[in-house]
Amino acid sequence: MRSELNKQPGEKFPVSVDFSAANEALNAGSSAVTVFDSAGADVTGTILVNSGLQNNDTGMWARIQGGSSGETYKVSFRAVTITNADVYEHDVFVKVREI
Repeated sequence: MRSELNKQPGEKFPVSVDFSAANEALNAGSSAVTVFDSAGADVTGTILVNSGLQNNDTGMWARIQGGSSGETYKVSFRAVTITNADVYEHDVFVKVREI
């Protein structure tokens, strides 16, 4: 799955994904979020605030910050369920533009 959003370089806010359709609790230890720039370089440590991923039984979220104007970043969420170890992925494409 995928979605898109726009932000300015100075903005900092959470990006969230709802995995409730899995109908099963998420495994926090196996789930992850990674951020890539348009060249495919891993920029997780630069874009995520405290490189942190938060989750509850049905969703995941991470706070993003900064970015270069004109760049599009792919925030990739990977959720793994507890009982069946099913894997769900959702990419959020973040377009950074100074307005």
